[in-house]
Amino acid sequence: MKQISRQEIQCQTLNELARQVKKHSGKLRFPIYLTEELMRTDLEELELSVRSLNCLRRAGYKTIGQLAEGITGSGDLRSIRNCGRRCISEIMSSLLQYQYAMLSPARQQAFLERTYYLSTHPELFEEKEEGGVGA
Repeated sequence: MKQISRQEIQCQTLNELARQVKKHSGKLRFPIYLTEELMRTDLEELELSVRSLNCLRRAGYKTIGQLAEGITGSGDLRSIRNCGRRCISEIMSSLLQYQYAMLSPARQQAFLERTYYLSTHPELFEEKEEGGVGA
């Protein structure tokens, strides 16, 4: 596998990051930095559709922190009733955007680089995915 230098990444926005990941592996993986504020933030702050929000509420999630601690990836969301591909995509996308927006400008570039690294190195997750848990 070709190593990609820091200069090659040059991710300025989440959209650019998503396009680069789609070309490389197609699966976006990102870290979630849990803070006290994030642990207490209501799910409504993610600005999800009614259907997606209802899916999460029905599964017992009330805060972003509970959601972040309760899932290891989109595979965990598949087990929630009425939580299909579109809902999962919306939830994960909103979580990524919210996380990014909460970071200081100085940490945003590091977050993009870390997300790119995690997304382009699927071998880091192969063992977990074989067990049915995807990121």
